[in-house]
Amino acid sequence: MSEIFTQTLQDNLIKRGLFIRMHTLDSLFQSNLAEAGLSQVRYTLYLYDADKKVKETVGTEQAYLFLPYAKTDMKPIGTKGQLFVQGKMQIPPAAVLQQMAFIWITSVLMAILLVYCMYYQFIVLQRAKRELKEREKIVHVAIHDLKAPLINVFTIVDYLETHTKDAQLLDLLSTK
Repeated sequence: MSEIFTQTLQDNLIKRGLFIRMHTLDSLFQSNLAEAGLSQVRYTLYLYDADKKVKETVGTEQAYLFLPYAKTDMKPIGTKGQLFVQGKMQIPPAAVLQQMAFIWITSVLMAILLVYCMYYQFIVLQRAKRELKEREKIVHVAIHDLKAPLINVFTIVDYLETHTKDAQLLDLLSTK
């Protein structure tokens, strides 16, 4: 509702010959760009008549001829479609390169962090593998050290079984 009221007021101003103040529109556009962090953007605002011919322009000149520009849709002023506003904008290469440098540096730092994490994981796995081999070695030595006296005991028991004649001793040896 308020938009229709505003557009009707704009129609009345146009009817009385009081056209849009492009410098006011320019300052509003600059403040909106500054709030959005885009103060480095070069732009031109165009005021068109009903035949879509440029009536007035305001803004910074489009200094970079080799760069493409973005343009807004033509927005009608008022309800009768007698005037239209359009903006064309360019972002300077320095601003783009600055953002690209920031992204590139961030990416490189993330890659370095990733490589460091992978290296750390590799070192941890190698250390765990080495400790596992050492434990395995210790277990094998312990098994060997425990088997040696048992083998001697079994050898003596087998010898006694084959060479003894005492029935009570044979009964005791057979209960292993």
